[in-house]
This record gives sequence, C-alpha cells and structure tokens, in this order.
Amino acid sequence: MSSFFFKKIINYNLPIALNIKVLAIRFMLLPTPKDRELNILAKIVVII
Repeated sequence: MSSFFFKKIINYNLPIALNIKVLAIRFMLLPTPKDRELNILAKIVVII
C-alpha cells in the first residue's frame, strides 16, 4: 500500500525526481564528494 502511494507521488513529481537524479549524478562526479551526502544521494537514486 505504501509503495503504491509512493509511486503515485513519484509519478506526480516526475520532473522533480529527474532533477534530483541529475543533481545526484553531478555530486557523484565531483572530485571530492562528502561521504554522507553521497550516501544520501545514492539512496535517493536507488529509490527513484
């Protein structure tokens, strides 16, 4: 039930989700990323 609700939110905010993916990729390409931020962004990308 919660996953279905979450998917509805993702579909509704698809442009925002795509922007988060782009930001995450940019952070991952930085030469010296912060470990904590990288872990959070990686989790966000995996969820989306």
